[in-house]
Amino acid sequence: MLDLSNLNEIKVDLNEETAWVQEGATLGELYCAIAKRSKVHGLPGGVCFSVGTGGLISGGGLGALTRKFGLAADNVVDARVMDVNGNILD
Repeated sequence: MLDLSNLNEIKVDLNEETAWVQEGATLGELYCAIAKRSKVHGLPGGVCFSVGTGGLISGGGLGALTRKFGLAADNVVDARVMDVNGNILD
């Protein structure tokens, strides 16, 4: 088991309409970060706010906005994966 709770940085870019999210951030933290920056942007993520975004975005994300915008996983435009040694895999 890995503790990812300290890898929770979220950067929201309204010009690009994207967000870079580290895998330790929870869905609730992501929703909060988006809401602080914009009143019109959102994410079709889900309703369990304590779920980590790493798992949620890599394989699902069923929520209230799913019918219109698809799953959270359908809205991923880029990802960077890190191995256990800290090497970024592109």
